[in-house]
Amino acid sequence: MAQKLHTSVGIEFDNLGIRAAKVSASKKGKYIQHAVEKLEEVRGTFKDDKELIEGLRKVKSKLSVGMNDTVVTCISGKQIHIAQIPFRLVPDNEMKSALKFEVRKSLSFESSSSTLDYQVMETAEAKEETSTVLVVAAANMLIEKHLMLFDKAGMKPMAVDVLPLAISNVFWRESIEKEYGSAYTMIHLSPTTCTMVFDGSEAQFYTRAIAFSASELLGEGKEAIAEAERQRRLSSFADEVKRSLSYYEKTYRVPKFSECYLMGEYVTAPELIAFLKSDVGIEGKYSEFAGVYSENVGAAQGKFDIAIALAMRTDH
Repeated sequence: MAQKLHTSVGIEFDNLGIRAAKVSASKKGKYIQHAVEKLEEVRGTFKDDKELIEGLRKVKSKLSVGMNDTVVTCISGKQIHIAQIPFRLVPDNEMKSALKFEVRKSLSFESSSSTLDYQVMETAEAKEETSTVLVVAAANMLIEKHLMLFDKAGMKPMAVDVLPLAISNVFWRESIEKEYGSAYTMIHLSPTTCTMVFDGSEAQFYTRAIAFSASELLGEGKEAIAEAERQRRLSSFADEVKRSLSYYEKTYRVPKFSECYLMGEYVTAPELIAFLKSDVGIEGKYSEFAGVYSENVGAAQGKFDIAIALAMRTDH
C-alpha cells in the first residue's frame, strides 16, 4: 500500500492566465509516485499587481491550498541568467561567490544584487580540471516582487524556479527514451514570449527567449489580424527559431537534433506542427507529460505542463 508523503501546488502565470496544479506524492516501496489531484486556471488581463494578487487568491481558494501544502512557482524575464559552464570546483562555502564573480560580465543586471544557485552536472576526475556546472542567477528585485505577490495572496512559496529549468524538467520527466548524444529542443509558447530550451544526455543546456505574440497569432485574437500580416509575423518567428538552432549547432557542435517538444496553451493551434516542419525544418511533437499524471482530471494538452512539473519537484 502506498504511503502518502505530501501534497504540493505548482503555480505559473503570464499576463493572461494563472495555471496551478495540486499534486500528491506517495511512496510505494523504493519509488515515489505522483498523481495530479486537481488543476485550476484563472483567466484575465493582469495589467497590474492588484489584479494578479486577486487572481492568485482565487487559485488558492479553488485548490484549497492549506498550511501543510508546499507551494512552488517560477519566474521568467530578462533579469534571469542560466548558463552551463566549465568551472574548477572550490570548497562548497566558496562556490557561490566564485561563480558570481565568474559570470558577472554575462549578466544583464548587477551581480551584487542578485541571487545565485548552481548544480554540478559532471565532476572532473582531477581537482585541477574543470567540471561542468549549471549556473542560475536572478535579480533580487525580481524575486522579492514575486514573493511579495504570493505573500499578499496568502501563500508562501517553498521554492522559486526559473521558467527554462521548469521547461527542461517537463522534458526529463517525459516517459520517452532519450537518445544519448542527441540535442532536444523544447519550445514553450506564452502570450508574448517563446522560450526555447536545448538539452539532452551529453548535450549542452542552452536557452533563449524570443518575443512572439502567440496570443495574437495563434490564440483567440488571430481573427483580428489580416492573413498576410499574420504570415509575415509567423515567418519572422520562424527565422528566429532557425537562427537559434543554427547558433546552437555551430557553437556546441551538435551531431544530431532530435524531436522538438511543444508546451504552453498555444501548442494545440492546428497549423503549428505543420508550420515548424515547413518553415523551420524541425519535427514538432506535443508533450505527453501532463496526460500521464492527470488521467483523472483531464489536463488540456500543453497548458498545465509547467505547473505540474513545478509541483513535482523532489528537493523538498
